[in-house]
Amino acid sequence: MKCNCQNTQIILYHHKYLIKGKEIEFDHKRRVCKDCGSLVYDENLDEAASKEAIRIYNLNYGITKEEIKEIRKNYDLSLELFAKIIGCAKKTLISYEQGTSIPNDNYLIILKTLQKNPNLLKDIIESNPERFSIEEMEKIKNKLHRLYGNHFLTINFLEENEPSLYNGYTKFSFQKFKDVVSYLATLAIGKTKLMKELFYIDFLYYKNYGSSLTGMSYVKLPHGPVPDNYEILLEILNDNNFIEITSTLKGNYEENTIVSVNKDINLSKEEKKIINEIVNYFASYTGSQIADYSHQENAWKLPEFNKLISYEYAFDIELGKKNA
Repeated sequence: MKCNCQNTQIILYHHKYLIKGKEIEFDHKRRVCKDCGSLVYDENLDEAASKEAIRIYNLNYGITKEEIKEIRKNYDLSLELFAKIIGCAKKTLISYEQGTSIPNDNYLIILKTLQKNPNLLKDIIESNPERFSIEEMEKIKNKLHRLYGNHFLTINFLEENEPSLYNGYTKFSFQKFKDVVSYLATLAIGKTKLMKELFYIDFLYYKNYGSSLTGMSYVKLPHGPVPDNYEILLEILNDNNFIEITSTLKGNYEENTIVSVNKDINLSKEEKKIINEIVNYFASYTGSQIADYSHQENAWKLPEFNKLISYEYAFDIELGKKNA
């Protein structure tokens, strides 16, 4: 005889949900039949249990509604504009921020990317310009400018430089610069040594593969070649919690030490091979020693002071054949 489930009660019910291949278990109040023990529909309790399953899944495997709201508010963007940026409908974004649905894989990747790398917003926008009107593009750029000030202008300016002999025929990539600096600073490294290792990495990469790794331009300064605008770029990394810069006084000299905070480093096998070659070669060098070593390179000896260094000098670099 079929139970009509008229006699019900609310109990703490143990749920087992399978969401995108992940088993979600939790206890939550549900209405059940006292006679047969089966679940009985209750709009409020059923909706609350569904939200709890989504909350647990997003907390463990996705991104929480609080994190999504924080990303959007950090950019000071409306629901309409942020939905366009990640490529979903406004009502879909609302459901994410209310915790009533789970972002699909494509939206999740974009949200996670923006969460870890706020500066990539500009790249995501420029990869899909047809989504935005001229007015919307201007609004986004103005908001970025207010958030990052001259930092945004610096990155934007560097990334717009056309490939040439002065950037290794590679457009500057702030993402790649961040990854290389983070990789080099996995163990604490002095700023002088970091600057020189970046120079050797880019120039050796160009010598081997015909393009630089980061697209960075380098300038001849008294203490050796250094990345153009390096102070501002390091400040951006520090301000966005990718690195930590500490300063200590040694006599009258201020020494800066850099350590990586970034855990999401994306470098290929070939890129790591060149980086590790430089790191291993200069492992025992101090900052002043590697600076002195760089003074033996034509890349430093031949250009004028405060001028950009041509990557054509990369072919003159032969590690191990100079006196350190």
